[in-house]
Amino acid sequence: MKSVKKILFVWMAALLSSCTAYLDIVPDNVTTVEDLFTTRTDALNALAKLYHFMPVTDATDASPFLLGDEYICIYPGRENDETRFRAQRIMQNLQTSGEPLLGLWSGTGNIRSLHYYVAIRHCDIFMKNVHLVHDIGEADKEDLLAQAKFMKAYYAFLLIQQYGPIVIPQFINADETAEDKLYPRRASIDESFKFVLDLIDEAIPKLRSRTPSVDLGQVDQAIAKAIKARVLVFRASRFYNGNEMYSQFTNKGESTPLFPQTYDKKKWEDAIAALNEAITFCKSVGLDLYKYEAAYPLYDTAFVNANPTKAQTFHSVRNVVSAPWNNELIWGKSDLYTYRYFDRETANKILSCDCNIMLPGEYSGAGYGEKNHYGSGNYMAASYRMLERYYTDKGLPIDEDKDFRRSDMFDLVTTPGATDPAYTDMIGLLQPNFETVRLYLNRELRFYANLGISGGYFRAHKYCISTSMFSGGPGGYSTNSDYANEYLCTGIGIQKMVHPESGAGLYFAQVRFPYPIIRMADLYLMLAEALNEYQDTPDQKVWDAINTVRRRAGIPDVQVAWANARTPNRHTRQDGMRDIILQERAIELAFEGIHYWDMVRHRRAASEFSKPILGWNHLGTNARSFFVIEPKQVRTFTQTSYLWPIAIDELNTNSNLVQNPGW
Repeated sequence: MKSVKKILFVWMAALLSSCTAYLDIVPDNVTTVEDLFTTRTDALNALAKLYHFMPVTDATDASPFLLGDEYICIYPGRENDETRFRAQRIMQNLQTSGEPLLGLWSGTGNIRSLHYYVAIRHCDIFMKNVHLVHDIGEADKEDLLAQAKFMKAYYAFLLIQQYGPIVIPQFINADETAEDKLYPRRASIDESFKFVLDLIDEAIPKLRSRTPSVDLGQVDQAIAKAIKARVLVFRASRFYNGNEMYSQFTNKGESTPLFPQTYDKKKWEDAIAALNEAITFCKSVGLDLYKYEAAYPLYDTAFVNANPTKAQTFHSVRNVVSAPWNNELIWGKSDLYTYRYFDRETANKILSCDCNIMLPGEYSGAGYGEKNHYGSGNYMAASYRMLERYYTDKGLPIDEDKDFRRSDMFDLVTTPGATDPAYTDMIGLLQPNFETVRLYLNRELRFYANLGISGGYFRAHKYCISTSMFSGGPGGYSTNSDYANEYLCTGIGIQKMVHPESGAGLYFAQVRFPYPIIRMADLYLMLAEALNEYQDTPDQKVWDAINTVRRRAGIPDVQVAWANARTPNRHTRQDGMRDIILQERAIELAFEGIHYWDMVRHRRAASEFSKPILGWNHLGTNARSFFVIEPKQVRTFTQTSYLWPIAIDELNTNSNLVQNPGW
């Protein structure tokens, strides 16, 4: 905001001081803004610029996916490097107001400058000039205008999500020299949300129902309706809806809090209506939960033959994110990102590269050489908390399953041999005759599909890799000194974000897929949450919404599972069902950048994210020395952390701008 206003003020001052002389000396061939909107190609280039500002989800150092407690990377020598793993540094309470990390308000602390008020300004310029394009029809112009309008709303929403009350941009048809425009105040949370929702409502009717394959990623009605539903869920959530923590948070000289102080349950009713509309519309254009129907890889033949239903369920949850543009993905981000040595047109995804393990030498003769290292970062690990977060095979949290005991979950056990009938149910999930930990037995399929564990399999490099995660073993700490810094510090891998065919070699061996912004499972689970929050007692509609997702995962319906839990029938109480829904979301949407914001929305982030990140002893060479819990990284999340700091430079430029509390 600062840079736009400052440039505008200087430009206006220069223009007004000598307007006549200026007009006299301007040559005929000076390019104006209007000249940039002459042809369809010009318009599409300008439209691409609007999408360019979207969060850099796939570049590890700038990815907001690292917020929360799911990912962890310890890379020796980079602990004090403020340009690396920025979101993780935020979770370590290393955020500052001098140069905020991932600062979308001013474009600070990013790999590339993402200044969302500049982004909104670009949207305004596009909206004001797209009518000048002469070689496209009116319907196409309306669609382009609607896309720009939606992107303006979306960037404003991301600002609300991160900063709370925003400065509502009023560029078009406004006197920008007026003091209230040059030095604007922050709007209330409700006014901020209204600004976003009004823009989305204006955009939806003019958008295409569904973007054709040649334009995948461009906004359409399915995307706009789904994001509108998400915005309404945020608006209704306790953090933004009746938050007494911010009773003293006001603009200068004003007494009205910027956050509403009274909880309004009706906001959930609005969210329910939007969610039902979005789900119905998405299904009408062919979107729904993804089901694996491709040919199975040869390495899983035994798995398919032994348990065909389980194998299909497994591959459905394993590939729901990495199968490019599948029918569950409502909106995905898949642009070509340029950074350091990735500046060639390769199918690279940096975060998925860093999650991928190196291909062990015994597979097709591959060694730990330079080319194996490229495309296999082998250092972005999952936290230990993820091991406990996933359900048992009964669809229950580990502490609610009567057959699970914390007292023996760290006991070492050896899986049955390959010919033992008891091994049949483990085929494709766990290796035969492998010494592992009891915690890894009898878990739901998403546990084995999403994580990389000792005694399990990591499907990547076109192989089903038998992993030990022990030092010197497949997936584990490399005894090769060339890779001493590249290891999974917790001994737990993340295969969900790696395409099964992303291989060793140069970076173009990486199979490209769009990172999810929103998918159908998210809509179903938000609907379950909204219904539960609006009603005093959960009913069949709540259970139906969550069961839609649970059935795809191959676990029992919530009523069946919780009828036999240690604390039975928690699903019949609103508070109990709230916990169930949030855990379901944390599992189904794991590693997709959702869990952090769920904890913020529900005001649980301070308690959830102030615990140290734990992991196994990655230097252990066998089960006995490996399965030892160790603290890996200290994390701190305070009440101040809920809202991110606005850069001090912004406050120095605009005396009417108030800082977020605590900063």
